[in-house]
Amino acid sequence: MRNKKVEESGMFYYFKWAINSVLIPITCALISAVVIIRVTERPTTVVYKEVPIVEKFSVLDYFPLKRGNYWIYDYRYKLTKLPDKESSKIPNIDEGQKKFKVLVENAYTTGDYYLIILKGDMFRGETDKRHGFLIVSNKVYYIEEEKLDIFIQATIKKEMLFYYYFNGVDLYFEFPLYNGQKYGEISQMTRSDLSYFWVVERTESYLIQKDNKLDTRSTFVIKESTVPGDVSITFVPYLGIIGSSYHHHGGTIEDMEFTLVDYKLK
Repeated sequence: MRNKKVEESGMFYYFKWAINSVLIPITCALISAVVIIRVTERPTTVVYKEVPIVEKFSVLDYFPLKRGNYWIYDYRYKLTKLPDKESSKIPNIDEGQKKFKVLVENAYTTGDYYLIILKGDMFRGETDKRHGFLIVSNKVYYIEEEKLDIFIQATIKKEMLFYYYFNGVDLYFEFPLYNGQKYGEISQMTRSDLSYFWVVERTESYLIQKDNKLDTRSTFVIKESTVPGDVSITFVPYLGIIGSSYHHHGGTIEDMEFTLVDYKLK
C-alpha cells in the first residue's frame, strides 16, 4: 500500500509539473500572439468622396456681379421687317456690328436679397439702357429698366416687395447650373416640347488665362424656346455670360448675337 501511495504521489508531482511548466506557458504564449496580431492588424480604410458644401455657395461669386465689373461683347444684329402681304415692297433690313459693354453700376441689399443694377441691356440689345438682377437665394430674376426705380426705393427703405411689382419680372438663372437642369414656371415645365422654360446643357470646357496659366472652366448653354422667339445664353461659372443669341419670329425678324471679347472682374 505504501508503494502504491508513493507511486501516486510521484505521478501527481509529474502531472502538476507538466501543467505549470509546459501547458500554462504555451497557452499564455498563444493568447499573447493572438492579442499582438489583433493589435497590429491594419485598420480598415474608409474613403469619403468630397462633395461641395452648399452652405458656402455664393451666387455673387458664381455670377460675379460686384460693382465695377464689366464685360465687353462683339454685338451683331439684323432686323428684317417683312412687307405686308398686299405690298410688293422688298423687306427692310437693318444690320450691323459694334462693341457692347455691360457694366455693374450698383448693388443694394436688405440682407434677404440683392438688387444688382447694370448698364447695357444685352437681353434687349440696348447699349444705354439699364436693367436689374434680383437675387433671391440661388435664383436670379431679370427686371426691365421701367421697373427699376420701384425696386431700388423699396430695397433702400427695406420695404415689402408687393406681388404686383413682379409683373414682367422673369426668372433667368437658377444656380449652380448642371447638365439636364430645368427651371421656370412650374405650370410650363411639364410640357413635352421643352418650351416656355429654361433647359441647361453642359458643353465643351472654356479656357481662361490666369497667372500665365490656362484654367479650364465648365460651360453651360441655357435655352428657352417660345412662339415669339428663342433665347440662348452661354454661361461660365465665376466668369459670367460669354455669349448670347436671340431670334425673334413673326412680322419682324430680329437676330441678335453677343460674343465676349474682354472683361474685368474684381
